[in-house]
Amino acid sequence: MKLKRVLKWSASVILLALVVWFFIAYWRSTNECDRKTAAHNPMKAIVHCEYGGPEVLTLADVEKPTPADNQVLVRVRAASVNPLDLTIRGLWLLRPLSGLRKPKDTRVGVDYAGTVEAVGKNVTQFKPGDEVFGGKNGAIAEYVCVLADRSVY
Repeated sequence: MKLKRVLKWSASVILLALVVWFFIAYWRSTNECDRKTAAHNPMKAIVHCEYGGPEVLTLADVEKPTPADNQVLVRVRAASVNPLDLTIRGLWLLRPLSGLRKPKDTRVGVDYAGTVEAVGKNVTQFKPGDEVFGGKNGAIAEYVCVLADRSVY
């Protein structure tokens, strides 16, 4: 009898903690769309600041990325839309991973093809002017920074 009561109270406390965590996470979820800062080195990119259909996609100025030591900066010539981009709809099962109220990652696109513009100091397999393709979140933009070992000639 006593064990049953302890289990019941434990389950109630755990459920209450999960509900409180959900509401805190829901109301604290935000993205960089809330911060209106001017980009010092702007580029154009497609972003979505909220969940919805294609009508939530906008063309915006974002900060142009700079490659780290093991990255390459690729000028995107072609990008594709694929099933991974369904996150703009905000499927309820994926929302704990991608943001409860607003998407954490506002950039769209995964697959890209383009030309290497700059390389990090530790990159030896690529040089500016090389044609590459690969996958990176935020590929529907003018530029994307990717790890050198994730790009293919």
